[in-house]
Amino acid sequence: MKHLLTVCTLLWAIFVAFPNAAQAQNDTQDFINELIGTWSLVAIAEGEDSMSTIGTEMEQIMVVSQWEDDINQDTVYGKILLDGEVQVEGKIKVAYDTIIYHSWTLDFPDNEPPLPVTLQNNSLIITNFLTVFYFQRVIENCSDLPAPNILGDVILCPGESSTLSVENPDQYSSFQWYKRPYLPSNSPLEFISGANSSTYTVTDADLLYYFSVEVTQDTCVLFSSEVLVDQIVSLPPFVQTAGDFVIDNNGNTVVCNDNELFFIGYGLNNIQWYKDGQPIPNANNDTLYVTTSGEYTAMGIDICGFPIALGVSIPVVFTSGNVIPIVEAIWCGTFAYVSNADEFVSFEWYYYHWWEYNPVFQLVPNLNNDTIPQYDNNGYYYGSWLKVIATDSNGCTSESIPVLFDCEGIEDLYAADIILYPNPAQNVLTINNQSKDRITEISLFDTNGKYLLSQTNASNTNVNINVDHLPQGIYYCQMIMPKGVIYRTFVKQ
Repeated sequence: MKHLLTVCTLLWAIFVAFPNAAQAQNDTQDFINELIGTWSLVAIAEGEDSMSTIGTEMEQIMVVSQWEDDINQDTVYGKILLDGEVQVEGKIKVAYDTIIYHSWTLDFPDNEPPLPVTLQNNSLIITNFLTVFYFQRVIENCSDLPAPNILGDVILCPGESSTLSVENPDQYSSFQWYKRPYLPSNSPLEFISGANSSTYTVTDADLLYYFSVEVTQDTCVLFSSEVLVDQIVSLPPFVQTAGDFVIDNNGNTVVCNDNELFFIGYGLNNIQWYKDGQPIPNANNDTLYVTTSGEYTAMGIDICGFPIALGVSIPVVFTSGNVIPIVEAIWCGTFAYVSNADEFVSFEWYYYHWWEYNPVFQLVPNLNNDTIPQYDNNGYYYGSWLKVIATDSNGCTSESIPVLFDCEGIEDLYAADIILYPNPAQNVLTINNQSKDRITEISLFDTNGKYLLSQTNASNTNVNINVDHLPQGIYYCQMIMPKGVIYRTFVKQ
């Protein structure tokens, strides 16, 4: 019994990982917290190569607890039981030995030297000279035993297998796997014969089956949550279209003017893009920059490595030489119209009054044909700047140059008598007036109708305007005459 008491005493002396002695001494209470519990003697080793397992005919138990008066005293209360009867009990001093053992020790009240102990996971090892006693923690409350958790891939590719495993299997002493079909939902568990290890391999034959595992430890029995084994079903690959484009009535992706088009492939690994049935060199990225008309598609492999294709081709049409709508108003004060309307299928008109400060073009509501009247129920457009956005049969839009909706009879009157030169102009724009009427005021506007400058004329013939500061582009020159207002266009280089 003395020998057994020594063994139990060694059990209390638990060794935990420690970076240095000072830290270990400061962690005495943490060590005691790990030591507290019930331990069962499972084996004894005599010398270096002799190990004997404790039989079931005689149970030897050590119980460690800490009473209120033990706290902060580095002591615990211990009992050693043989077949349920207390053999030894009393206070045990817990200390970290930094001289001889360099480990935790337990000092029983038996006048013998303290015994070194090691605590590893749920095992307690006590050493008494050449004899080593091995204890295993006894779980008295099954709620302290964690429920088993199943690890492993449960989504399989065709022909693939996967090994399911119990996480931290050393916590349990036995295993039994079960399965049940996905449907019907109330199917009972099926015992899997021979599946009594911590792992189980599933294959195609196990698709759409739930799997669970039963584990035991001492008298505790726990079940894991179920996992469903399923097969990967790849979503069909698809392409996202990005950039500036329209879809015409025939399903073509139409790229207008100088706009850009991108294809972005999804669901395709190791992608290869094709145009008109031929692979596009070096087109192996998810994103394809499309620059020419043609039929586009893509191929690759799915997540399981099987060949897969887009399945459809995407027709692309690039338009070139888009026509600009031309707005004219040759009948004074009647209406303005698009002179090349046959090139388009729909129209949107915009306007602002020439006298507005910081003007902004406004949409003319409910007007989608190629003419605009002098006025309607929504407003009065004569004397306004007009522009039109027209759409062609491909769905591409073009914007006209803004024009002033005014009486073209005045223009006809001075058409041959007033000339702007040089046109294009670089530094100075000269207005040559050969008519009998004097130009009373000259103003310049950009193509958005923004006012730039004005000049009062002091000459009946030539007027010079400094345009050196203007950016390159197209400009309008407005001239107020005795009989009305006329406009001329010039280019600044």
